[in-house]
Amino acid sequence: GLEDKCEKINIEGVRIAKKVAAGKALVAASMGPCGELLEPIGPFSFDDAYEEFALQAKLFEKAGADLISIETMMDIQEARAAVIAAKQNTKLPVIVHLTYDSNQKTNTGTPPEVAVCVFEELGADAIGANCSTGPKDMLKLAERFMNIAKIPVSIVSNAGNPELIADQTVYKMKPNEFAKYAKKFARIGVKFIGGCCGTGP
Repeated sequence: GLEDKCEKINIEGVRIAKKVAAGKALVAASMGPCGELLEPIGPFSFDDAYEEFALQAKLFEKAGADLISIETMMDIQEARAAVIAAKQNTKLPVIVHLTYDSNQKTNTGTPPEVAVCVFEELGADAIGANCSTGPKDMLKLAERFMNIAKIPVSIVSNAGNPELIADQTVYKMKPNEFAKYAKKFARIGVKFIGGCCGTGP
């Protein structure tokens, strides 16, 4: 029921982050999946996805975001729509993250090497992975990105793999253990290192 507040939500999100950053950090506006699978798997067309992402990207630029971080994309086609929309409708740098399972493929079967080839060609400024797994599994994935990518690599893993305890999703990895993996990512040349589900300050 918030469809009519799209502009306000996106602009306010960037404004608040810019205020908190106070010029000491860049603000990346997060662009996630539409919530519908694209044709031929789902009902959403590529053009529909493009229009949604183009609208959001323009709002991010209008609000003063420093870059766009496309995140948690399970389908390379949807991620393509987001990257094309952001690059064609703004001057902002774009990082594209797909989400991978323990077999190091997206839900629709894309390995990291294919993602690198596609998104470098589309002009993405950095590429990588976020969500899904913890840093242990992400380390292998990061190595595969590093072996082929000519653009910077970004890795944003969860605080370990989730466990379901009393109907609650729990991430048990402690910050110091997470930090050990951050050092490993840095050593192999990952340029952007962050935390997704289960992480905090």
